[in-house]
Amino acid sequence: MNTIKLETEQDKHKEQLVIRRIFNDNPEVQWFPCAEFSAVDYIGVRDGKVVKVAEVKTRKQSKAAVMQYPGGLILKRRKYDELVHIEQLLNVPTYVYFGFSNGTGHITSFRPWEFHQRGRHEIDHDLGRRDRNLATDLEPVVLLNWDYDLIPLLDPLDGAE
Repeated sequence: MNTIKLETEQDKHKEQLVIRRIFNDNPEVQWFPCAEFSAVDYIGVRDGKVVKVAEVKTRKQSKAAVMQYPGGLILKRRKYDELVHIEQLLNVPTYVYFGFSNGTGHITSFRPWEFHQRGRHEIDHDLGRRDRNLATDLEPVVLLNWDYDLIPLLDPLDGAE
């Protein structure tokens, strides 16, 4: 089975920018990148112990522009399920960090386990990208509500948005 690599080096650079900004805000947690094709992007360690697991998503547009999309911010259901399972298995909090404006804008966090605990499972089977003609772009997604599911974490860098 062939694996299609959708994440470019430029995408990885944007994710690194987001995780560096999070580290600068809380230097007690060191972030280590995971291997390519891992279920998550980073493992957070403090005092030699894993304390957080993170998936980083970047968006080209500003947070304000993305907020105009109907239904909320989307996350692939497969990724959501993986993160819930990892938290249950490791008993370590999992996060999705969304970095807007290619990582220089607002950073927002999402806790899949808390979403799962609230029983909010708004799934849409018809959202996703259509410009690449890939089946994985149209897989089921979870709709994240800006007011209930997403937590503002960091403001944009100067002049970013």
